[in-house]
Amino acid sequence: MRLLLLALLLEFSFAAAGADAPESKIFDEAHSLNMRLAPSILGSQYNGANAQTSAPSLSDPFSFAYVKILSADPSVDSKISSAKNTSIIWSWGELHESEISQSSHFDARCAQGKTSIVQHSAPRGDFTASFLLENSPLPKRQLHIEDSEYFHFPYSQEELDGAEISAKNSSLPLVLVHINGTISIQYEKREEKNLFACEKMCSKYGCATTCGCKKETLISYPTFSRAVFGEKSFPLENKPARFLVLSPILLEQLATDSRFSIASFSNRIFSKAHFNVSNSLRSAQLLDLELMRDAQFGFAYIKSRERGTSDGNFSFSCAKNATRMFQLTGENSALLYSCACGYNETSPQLGMLGSTLVLYDVFADAYSFSFSSLSRNHTSQMPQGTPLLNNVQYFPGNLTHRPATETTLLAQHRNSDFSSFFQNTWMLLLLSLLLLSLQRFLRQ
Repeated sequence: MRLLLLALLLEFSFAAAGADAPESKIFDEAHSLNMRLAPSILGSQYNGANAQTSAPSLSDPFSFAYVKILSADPSVDSKISSAKNTSIIWSWGELHESEISQSSHFDARCAQGKTSIVQHSAPRGDFTASFLLENSPLPKRQLHIEDSEYFHFPYSQEELDGAEISAKNSSLPLVLVHINGTISIQYEKREEKNLFACEKMCSKYGCATTCGCKKETLISYPTFSRAVFGEKSFPLENKPARFLVLSPILLEQLATDSRFSIASFSNRIFSKAHFNVSNSLRSAQLLDLELMRDAQFGFAYIKSRERGTSDGNFSFSCAKNATRMFQLTGENSALLYSCACGYNETSPQLGMLGSTLVLYDVFADAYSFSFSSLSRNHTSQMPQGTPLLNNVQYFPGNLTHRPATETTLLAQHRNSDFSSFFQNTWMLLLLSLLLLSLQRFLRQ
């Protein structure tokens, strides 16, 4: 019970440490920068997407229009995590003329007229986002999005964890995001026409026909639109990590040769590890995170870079190595990354040892694994009555001795089972009586 309580306390303390880690602060900073950026990139007049330009005209007052998916928040190296409520950082923009006038001939017999359009309302976007989760049975999903806000993936963590890696090229599953829609502006259109017309004029002395050019004005409110489209895919880190104890074998080892080796399989890239055994904490870090700013739009994003530090006799390494995981229940799955943790105990202790390994992915989320193992002495035959040394209990006879714990574990030493059986004289007497009884039975 005390070992279980210790493991829970260690797991809680590691998780709390992860929440306050510098990695968490860099995500908060990136998120804050991106939220402040939203008003300037949703409805921008800057052609950061390098959209094709054209000369504005009475039939199309736009110079350019675009929609572009920029990044995901949070993300690291453009990857996203199923454990996060991820939002899409995107931009739409356009440039238009607020007023255009043009002289026009409506009738060759009259002077030129004039057509003009004047902006009547602010530009607005009408957009729909489509999502497709690769290697998943889930169908495509669509979401109507506001033109002034970021939006989130319409998937739960359970749904994202259901996506499998690509077996063809051993890569993470992708979340494909498409945005299509229109950018529209309403104008007031004014047509001033000079048209030739004849009019019959009558009086009491008779009727006469007069002809000439007359000015006619027509006002309407047309809406001009541009269709736009953008897409981007995001590699998805998903599923919980799996752990396997490689050493000690059968969770038992000699204190004089105390070695720990744990393997982990996951679809997540881990940046650091903490290992606690017998109240001894060791750490290693593989990656650091760096906050970056985009040169075109100014959005914040995060990149990783190798660090490679370790503490004492603790080793930690990860590699891309797709592994097929067979399940006793449920469907089998494949995981993309394998990690190995190793630790050689230089100050061995006897008894039941509680160990906790905590791996942190690049999103600062902790994945912990706890186990208990037995650390014991060599097998030895000790004469009965040997005093206790260093609080270690030795048992008489041919027994493998182990430290006395709350639950005492014994193992029979089987080198001399028969000699141990006959070494007591009353056992010999009992055997003689049995043989005599058997002899009398056979004579009958």
